[in-house]
Amino acid sequence: MKALGLLAAVVIVAACAHDPLDEAAGTEAGLAFGSVEYIADGARVSWSTSWLGGNLLGLFLRDKAGNSHTMRIDGDGDFIWPLPPGDYVIVGYHAQFQGMANLSSRTGRVMAAFSVPRAGHAAYIGELRIETANRSYDVSVHERYADALQRFQSRVAGGKFSTASVPMQFEPPLGRFTRVTPICDPAWALACDRAYQGVRPLQTERAESSWTFTSSLAPLLEWKPSSRADVTYDVVIHESLSFAFFAGTIEGLCGAVVSYAEGLKEPRYAPNTPLEPGRRYQWSVRLRDGDTVSSWSSTSYNWIVRTGSGQYFGFETPP
Repeated sequence: MKALGLLAAVVIVAACAHDPLDEAAGTEAGLAFGSVEYIADGARVSWSTSWLGGNLLGLFLRDKAGNSHTMRIDGDGDFIWPLPPGDYVIVGYHAQFQGMANLSSRTGRVMAAFSVPRAGHAAYIGELRIETANRSYDVSVHERYADALQRFQSRVAGGKFSTASVPMQFEPPLGRFTRVTPICDPAWALACDRAYQGVRPLQTERAESSWTFTSSLAPLLEWKPSSRADVTYDVVIHESLSFAFFAGTIEGLCGAVVSYAEGLKEPRYAPNTPLEPGRRYQWSVRLRDGDTVSSWSSTSYNWIVRTGSGQYFGFETPP
């Protein structure tokens, strides 16, 4: 699989392998610090300091220029990142668990924005909490600035960094709604199965191990409609991103929203503005009944060497 052209240098930071303040000294880097709490099936997970095994967690960052950064989280979940001043987005996460007999992993979307201050300054960006259970996950941010200062103060004070609390911010919800119900709820009149949870795409459907190619930069997206005549459809298109993670690559992570339409009466949509050439995108559909919407449609697959669940449909534009 080829990587996206604008995903440039990948930076891997192992928080316990060195002191990030040493890296920041004498440079133009500022600091972002905080913590990550990961709760899997009700139990808090601790992260290994070894590259050879145990539980491993990484956060995927993207800067304003489109460069990608994979940030390793170790030990108790605290992090302190020396980065060039500017705006960043935590696009997603990847958690890898080493059990007694097998290795499992989970990947999810975050989309939380934060800013790194100028050299000599450190921004506390909050505690990111990720809670997973079965196939679902939830992300939230909590401000515990006073507690964080007690843990980090000796390090930032020793490096003569001034500190401020500027918690990360999540992207706003798409569209207007007051209630969300599962898309496989019988009320939406869709035939869900193991392969499709929601509508079934008719055009630009992503195969399990490949991406379909479109002939247009504004492709027509079509799907099988619900048997309910009184519902409308919302459609979203995301850029699709790839990130290097430890020894492998995470592909198909939904990035920024590039197109969105609400309340469509017909089961088809083409973006009004042409997309970028030679890029991968992912799209999905939800159903709408007034101010009540369904969750987004997704697909799942299970191959011998590759599995996935909760994936959006995808396509690649012509070069």
